[in-house]
Amino acid sequence: MNRDAWRDAGQAHLAKGQLRRALGAFRRALELDTRGERSFELHQLVDAATQVLSHRGAYFLHPSDETARSRWLEAGAPALAEPDFAALAQAARAQGKTELLQVFETRTLRVGLAGQRLCGDDAVARAGQLFLYEALLNAEE
Repeated sequence: MNRDAWRDAGQAHLAKGQLRRALGAFRRALELDTRGERSFELHQLVDAATQVLSHRGAYFLHPSDETARSRWLEAGAPALAEPDFAALAQAARAQGKTELLQVFETRTLRVGLAGQRLCGDDAVARAGQLFLYEALLNAEE
């Protein structure tokens, strides 16, 4: 999808009240706006969606995690296998990542972690986070 298609998808999600999905689409449109032709509009849309989600106390992804999710969607969104949360929790414990440990132990993306980069460059942990995020999105629809 191109910038305008992502922006339009964001508008469609917004019309349905799906703010998290809208935020992701607007962020991806902004990434694809390489010439900056719509950057002002897209920054405003991202900012507005982020503010509303924050005001509502809703969890949302860090921009780098959203990029990974957008690329997964662009690849055809193959079904995500449920990760081994016990193994992910054990790895988080060993690395001293208490927030991530709580996420994997409870299988819940808490509001207080909204917009934070939880997994860094750990692709396995990010896959677990994205699995939980997709479950959260699907539960809202």
